[in-house]
Amino acid sequence: MVSVIDRHKVLVLNNSWSAIGFTTVPKAISLLYKNHELDDIKAKVITPPPTGSYEMFNWNDWTQLRPEEGEDGIMTTEKLLKIPEVILLINYDKLPNRTATFCRREIWKRDNYKCQYCGIRCQDDLTLDHVIPRSLGGETSWINCVLACSSCNSQKADRVPLGYEKHGPIAVKLKSHKNWLGKSPMKLSKEPIKPKLSLIKGKQPTNIKESWKHWLNKMYWEVPLINDMNEEDLF
Repeated sequence: MVSVIDRHKVLVLNNSWSAIGFTTVPKAISLLYKNHELDDIKAKVITPPPTGSYEMFNWNDWTQLRPEEGEDGIMTTEKLLKIPEVILLINYDKLPNRTATFCRREIWKRDNYKCQYCGIRCQDDLTLDHVIPRSLGGETSWINCVLACSSCNSQKADRVPLGYEKHGPIAVKLKSHKNWLGKSPMKLSKEPIKPKLSLIKGKQPTNIKESWKHWLNKMYWEVPLINDMNEEDLF
């Protein structure tokens, strides 16, 4: 059974009020409590609309509040506390890295651990295939690299899949399709693309709270990757 604490995530903002990630309720409470008796507060709770008006609460103020009827709460040794939905890090001004590394791990994730020709899912037998072969000028990039099982990779060899005759960085001179070993020319299940990258660290919770929507607009979740790494960085 999922506990009350595990059902909730807390949105984290830096001191410029930019969303930078999600954290657990215990971690958020710990940040709120840390150094609260000193003049070195680490975090404050923010209550944005629809339940608030961007008020800010330190530890002492927040612990005076109680969950509304029907709301979940977190029980301490002394009292039942409201669960914060958004916290602000007072002294943190950084933003997450907004680019993703072009590497095997990310290609495996993008292609869902499946051969992009036959659809087989076999992690131990998957290889990296250049759709337009390097010998024909194909680049090592998001849009020219896909997963292929060893069988399909061998069958494709140094040729271009059906439908890619006019793609790629150079004019490709195709060998006759009669040379294919299979019953018909191979074809990609879908066109390889650059994955879209979230500007926010951590896995996006399934349920987006109303209080987060001020920060979590479409721009934050659908920013395309802006760079490809050099081939030597990949291999």
